[in-house]
Amino acid sequence: MVILLYIIGAFIVVLSIIFGISTGTFFGFITHIFIGTVIAIIFFALARMLDLLEALFMKSEFVHEKTSFSKLQEQIACPNCGENHDSGRKSCPYCAHRY
Repeated sequence: MVILLYIIGAFIVVLSIIFGISTGTFFGFITHIFIGTVIAIIFFALARMLDLLEALFMKSEFVHEKTSFSKLQEQIACPNCGENHDSGRKSCPYCAHRY
């Protein structure tokens, strides 16, 4: 999707140059170039925002996986019943065995 937005932005710039030249006047040329450039900048900005959002989403998934992995490492097994639970507890939530 990001590449498509960049391609559309570049295509709009090329079209604005072609239409600007075809008007035959300097004012028409400048107007078409200006409008085409503004629209292309909007497409480029949308592509950049989408790219940044995708990178942020990937980073948040990595942090979530890292956090859930660390939570798995912090679990211990109860010596009485053998059930796994958080290591910060003072007693087993399953059999109430105190440590």
